[in-house]
Amino acid sequence: ATPCTMETPQIGGTYSREKQVSNTFETEVKYSQDRFDAVLKLGKTKSSGGPSARFSVASKPRLTIPGQEQNGNLVSNWDISNGIADFTFSPELQQNIRNGIAQIDVGSTNSSFTNSDLAQRYLQLDLTRRFDGFLKSVQIGGKWRDLSIHRETGRNEWYADAASELRYQDTAAGAVARPEFFYENPIGNINGGFNANVVPGINFDKYLSYLNATYGDAVRVNERDFVYDLGERVFAGYAQANFGTGGLRGNIGVRMANTRQSGNTSDRLQYLNDYCVNGPNGSFDPNRPLGADGNCQVLPLSVRETIVNTRADQTKTYTDWLPSFNISYEITPDLLVRGAVAKVISRPSFANLGSERSLTYRSPEYAFDRGQFGEFEGWSGSGGNSELNPFSAWQYDAGIEWYFHRGSVLGATLFRKDVSDFVVPLVLNVTREVAGEQVLIQPYSTVANGSNARSQGVELYAQHTLSFGLGAQVNFTYNDTSVADVTLDGQSVGSSALVGSAKTQMNASVFYEHGKVLVRASYNRRGEVVGGLQSGLNVYTSPYEQVDLNAAYALTDRLNITASIINLTKSEESQHLGNDTKDRFVYRNYFGRRAYVGVSFNF
Repeated sequence: ATPCTMETPQIGGTYSREKQVSNTFETEVKYSQDRFDAVLKLGKTKSSGGPSARFSVASKPRLTIPGQEQNGNLVSNWDISNGIADFTFSPELQQNIRNGIAQIDVGSTNSSFTNSDLAQRYLQLDLTRRFDGFLKSVQIGGKWRDLSIHRETGRNEWYADAASELRYQDTAAGAVARPEFFYENPIGNINGGFNANVVPGINFDKYLSYLNATYGDAVRVNERDFVYDLGERVFAGYAQANFGTGGLRGNIGVRMANTRQSGNTSDRLQYLNDYCVNGPNGSFDPNRPLGADGNCQVLPLSVRETIVNTRADQTKTYTDWLPSFNISYEITPDLLVRGAVAKVISRPSFANLGSERSLTYRSPEYAFDRGQFGEFEGWSGSGGNSELNPFSAWQYDAGIEWYFHRGSVLGATLFRKDVSDFVVPLVLNVTREVAGEQVLIQPYSTVANGSNARSQGVELYAQHTLSFGLGAQVNFTYNDTSVADVTLDGQSVGSSALVGSAKTQMNASVFYEHGKVLVRASYNRRGEVVGGLQSGLNVYTSPYEQVDLNAAYALTDRLNITASIINLTKSEESQHLGNDTKDRFVYRNYFGRRAYVGVSFNF
């Protein structure tokens, strides 16, 4: 019989060495004569980068070597009742793994990477003709933009036998967790996100040095048949008339946008065929031969796994007409009322629209071999949704502003948005065609469109500045949203409030700005935010608040020194499933207290 071992905590991490390069070129030509202005802009941007080296590893505090079985951790307690994950492990955990009571989890060790290239060209022309009288000016213009994204994927491999491409983690030595692979002392600067009495860490410098010294430098393996090329071409034009007389002013116009999105990507199908060498009685015999590390003897990668990349081409074109109207009227020199109505759109992101479909099939043999680690038979995966419609909304607002003092204002705005086709992240079970067959995928992560929804509320704001530079700003927004159906493949899969919306939000700041000095303290609070659907329930982000500090000093007219402290209050963000309780804990995130100092010079 195989002795029982403690599989927790899984000690892991990721090492990444990355480089990003971005270049932007833009030129502008202006022409003015009498009442006519023309502005021509053309430019090009290009960025590229990604990891040149990326390595993820995980280990477990136990030994499964026959005759040497031993646990490095005897206690694993956790508690999420207070909305934060509290962990308790054996106090001697750190010393035990430094004494060699640990093994590498080779199934969670990999070195995959993705590198990206993004390029964009654009051309814009704006024409303005000014007039006397009620019609102040007419503006017309157009813009052309061509965007492309290319991605390459691959992995870095250390081969125990380069001729046969035998990876080191597929040998018995790959599971050996040498003491120097871990830091001498636990990580002690865990300031938020979770609590634990001991947190061991991977020493990647020594781990990678060992791999390079033992197996030679890593071999870069590019996945040539895995394709990701997306493009977006936009032609847009607008016309706008600006008018005014006395205290009345405003504009009316329309914008047209023609968008063509195209993609050539790969659907990735991963078949996990098997894992362990079979026992005497076949695939489902628990008496499998063991390796030197005490785990089952592992089949070669070429037998265990089959990768099939299938090309998927997509093209989508749509044209939108977007009218707008804005008007304001000065009741008195200090009192202003205004109103606006407009139609707006936001195109789906490439990540949502063109993300490749990545599916994994676990065979009965594989699920049997890896059952103790929670593996199950069948399909799971994720993918984008090429049928997503653009987010669109008719938005209306009416407001009043009172300028009661120089540099000071009190205002209120009523707003309403009638939203169509907002994007909702989903995690659900679906049936899809895969390799010519209808299969159940559980779970499947994707995105879908929410149908008609309403967002309406009020915004209140104020600012007051004293003559010597001391001032304060505050704004508060109350937003009430409706619930809308969410559809995928023409079928309703649930209902959701407007994703990304919060019922309340407030920002307040106190500042001093005089001469060369600017100092600002800001407080931001956001109410509960609606997220995507999981298992038929929305994910909610709990209310969040933080304080930031910013300062700047002008040494000269061109040279400035800046400093800031972000998240002075060390605030943490947490999520829970459903709005009926906070006990369905999803995650907690601590972004850290961050300090920045900078110097800027204007040419």
